[in-house]
Amino acid sequence: MLEKRRDLHRMFLAWAHVVVALSTTLIYFGRIKLGFTLWLTSGVPTTLIVAPVLIPYLVSAIYSWRVVTDVRWRVVSFILILFVGSVLLGVAIAGAFGPIQPLTLLAILGAQAWAYLWSAELLLHVV
Repeated sequence: MLEKRRDLHRMFLAWAHVVVALSTTLIYFGRIKLGFTLWLTSGVPTTLIVAPVLIPYLVSAIYSWRVVTDVRWRVVSFILILFVGSVLLGVAIAGAFGPIQPLTLLAILGAQAWAYLWSAELLLHVV
């Protein structure tokens, strides 16, 4: 019974990560200026441009998948933190706090990955 609930929570966590990663990537992709020639080339350069935004979600998805709990309120709390972090990053990328330099964006993404790992450890990793 508990293993079925953990599997269901893993599915919810996976979908939540896909939704927030896709939405943040679309916001980021809409804000960067790409030359027309980049669209004509293969998808590798585009993937490399978008990869830094996806890293916090990938790290969080892998870790939360491993430490998921069967306690429903903990999973919901983690998903709420995931959505709030995604909204804050989207607002920052959209320029609500002013223009973001590339190194500042990398620092924000690193802090976001750390916050997701920390909250997964506190909320999901229950022995």
